[in-house]
Amino acid sequence: MSKMTINVSASAVANPFLSPDGLLNYVKMAALQEKVAAALKAADKAGEPIKPSAVYVKRARAKVAAYKASLDSKGTDLKYRAARATKIAMRKRLAPEALARVAIILQVIDAPKLNAQIKQAVSALTQHMKRCEKHLDKLTTEKAKIRDKANAEFDKAVGTMRAVLIDGGLKETDVVEAQGMMGKTVLVRLSPTQYVSVVKADKARFLAAVKASKTAKA
Repeated sequence: MSKMTINVSASAVANPFLSPDGLLNYVKMAALQEKVAAALKAADKAGEPIKPSAVYVKRARAKVAAYKASLDSKGTDLKYRAARATKIAMRKRLAPEALARVAIILQVIDAPKLNAQIKQAVSALTQHMKRCEKHLDKLTTEKAKIRDKANAEFDKAVGTMRAVLIDGGLKETDVVEAQGMMGKTVLVRLSPTQYVSVVKADKARFLAAVKASKTAKA
């Protein structure tokens, strides 16, 4: 085991708001925020409102994932890894209109019964925010490699398809490749009034289509 892995694991054990991968334990953080929200509500009711000194937030639509040892050890589920490294920001103030765009992770308040937990949570958030940048940079690099490989395979498939279409009577000029925001598309002119487009797919998508077709015919 590497020195870095040992340090991360030790840090996670010492701080209950961290998972073994050194990123947030979202479940425990959410439980603490519920206690904070209850304390704020109680203070308001008692006529002694508490003003948070800081608020940690994420984008409202950003997904988070609980730590799973099996997925973490494999490291092949990029969606899981991205959800583990969800970006979090700290704000001193949070305007009411901003609540529609963000989700609150933790409000930092001065509450004797919660201060020790809040201190640990802030430490965990600070580590998460530092580590997630490296995680996301690595993910971006890996996604680029996967995309490049898929594009190369698609180019090869297009070459095969082009040869079949030309053998079938079409001309070279009847098959055109176009690059768009969503990737490469192949446009085919079957006749002066018939055009089709072909996009990249994979075995899983093909099998899903076959299954859907059989279900529709049943």
